[in-house]
Amino acid sequence: MPPRHGNGSSGKSIARFGNQIVSININLSGKTALITGATRGIGRAIADEFIEANAQVILTGTSQSEIDQLNSENENKAIKWLMADFSTSDNIKLFIDKLKNMEPIDICVNNAGINIIKPLIEVSNEEYQRIMSVNLSAPFSIVRSLIPNMKKQKYGRIVNIASI
Repeated sequence: MPPRHGNGSSGKSIARFGNQIVSININLSGKTALITGATRGIGRAIADEFIEANAQVILTGTSQSEIDQLNSENENKAIKWLMADFSTSDNIKLFIDKLKNMEPIDICVNNAGINIIKPLIEVSNEEYQRIMSVNLSAPFSIVRSLIPNMKKQKYGRIVNIASI
C-alpha cells in the first residue's frame, strides 16, 4: 500500500453512522504526531489520516531495511520514519533519547504491538517479557517522556491502542 502524502488542504475523514455518511474536515497543520507501529495495518491507516490532515508525522516500524526504503522513497518533508524496537527497556530508552532531539510531540498514538500465537503453556518467559515490553512498557515510557512538554505547551493528545 503506497503512502498518501496530503494535498495541502485539510484532511477529510468520512464516517458512517447507521445510514448516514458524515464528512469531517480535520486540519492538523502545525502539529507533530508520533505514531508507533505505522508500517502496516491500523498504524498505517492512522498515519495516512494524519498525513492527509497535514500533520508533521514521526512514524515507526521494526525493520531497518523497510524504514530505509520508506525514507528514501519519501518526498514529503513532513514525514519521518524511524526504526524502533520496543522489545527491551534499553531499546525503549534509546528511542526516547532520539525523540528528545526532534521537534516536540503534540499527539502520540501508541499503536505498536505484538502477540505470540500459541498456547499459553508454551509461551516462554522471554516471549512474555517481550510482549510486555512492546505492548505495555513502551507506551508507558513514551507517554511518560512526552507529558512534561505537553503540559508545558498546554496541548497534548495521547491515544494508546492495545490488544492482548
